[in-house]
Amino acid sequence: MRCKGIKRILIAGMALVLLGCQSTENKEASVEFEGFIGFKQSKPWAITFNDCTVYRFSDAKLYYWFDRSLNKVSCYQFSEADKSELVGIFNKIYQMPSLTAPAKNFIRFEQLDISSSGWGVFPKVFERQGDHWIRVQEGWIYLQKADFALIEVYQGQQDMKLKANHDSYYNNH
Repeated sequence: MRCKGIKRILIAGMALVLLGCQSTENKEASVEFEGFIGFKQSKPWAITFNDCTVYRFSDAKLYYWFDRSLNKVSCYQFSEADKSELVGIFNKIYQMPSLTAPAKNFIRFEQLDISSSGWGVFPKVFERQGDHWIRVQEGWIYLQKADFALIEVYQGQQDMKLKANHDSYYNNH
């Protein structure tokens, strides 16, 4: 943290000097995170809602993992049977890394951001506990064995190098 000067206050003719630090850092920038949660096996970091790359339920599953409110991904329409199968796999955010902690139902990651081109910015991981618990902005999620077939926790920043190519393709076709 960097300090920003000394504060002086004039009270009834007397100068009062306050010593201490005032943060000059951006609060968002000061929040530490260790990685992000994204698709398994380094797939391109785009959620292709706007073209027809997803035709099968097996391909659509990983997209639905990030946003349980979806009715459609690319050319694949989710059926009610698809939704009930996927919602049962993972749908809780816990206050603490414990299956007995208070929890709320999960619908969509707050930090999931989809551009008009379909490019996805994935949720940050702020902390891990053991192999199964990760803390995202909303709270703690428990990763089951089945989850690891679809998603992975990656270290560091999301690689955004492909975004320009992705956006260019979207805007020019």
